[in-house]
Amino acid sequence: MISIKKYLILSIYLTLFCFGAWAQVRDFPVFNNEFWFFAENSPVLHVIENDPNEQIEDTNKKIKDLLDEAVFVYSGMIYGFTFTYTPSDQKRGIKEEFSIVPTATIQYGDPAMSVKATRREKARTFVRLEYRCEDRHQSWLDYWNSSTFPVIGGSGTSFASEGAASRIEAMEQAIKESVRTYMRGRIHNKPKSISGSFAFKEVPVIMQAAGLYTASVKIKIDIMNIETYNFF
Repeated sequence: MISIKKYLILSIYLTLFCFGAWAQVRDFPVFNNEFWFFAENSPVLHVIENDPNEQIEDTNKKIKDLLDEAVFVYSGMIYGFTFTYTPSDQKRGIKEEFSIVPTATIQYGDPAMSVKATRREKARTFVRLEYRCEDRHQSWLDYWNSSTFPVIGGSGTSFASEGAASRIEAMEQAIKESVRTYMRGRIHNKPKSISGSFAFKEVPVIMQAAGLYTASVKIKIDIMNIETYNFF
């Protein structure tokens, strides 16, 4: 358990980027998940007397990274992403490419985002962030709640060197593996490219070990176009 003073310090820093929700919203999903970062010296939960300016800069960077990850995940659960996947083809000299683009994103300062709790566990600081969906999200939520979209899953890894950026990369690798595995069971000839959209069905699970992040995802997918090679 952390002290009230330490909790307030973190809350103050977080309000630089997002503000607490003012009222509860009924009948809409509430996302409530812990996001974390490494902090061996606990820079967020106490004041470093030697160089407070360095402490503030480091704290702001870690919190900004944490919020970037939360925005990526929660936006992906509401709005989803578009994607394009080009499988590798050695005979044609084509390298594998996979790209995703957010359909829309939660903005910093969105009053639906709030900090619910923080805790320390060994070298990690955990922050529980809540996002309450509202009327403005209804059309997107209804769209992705359709039973017509298959749910697929996969896992991916990345080197744990760049904080939230590495965790997002691990999620992207997991999404690519999900698409690749799903399409292999449905088309016989390797396509030129596949495009479509997807949304997170639930918050991805991320683990860290041996210098790697491993992400497991479940997504709802909508395949929009499959481009094939021309044969002569």
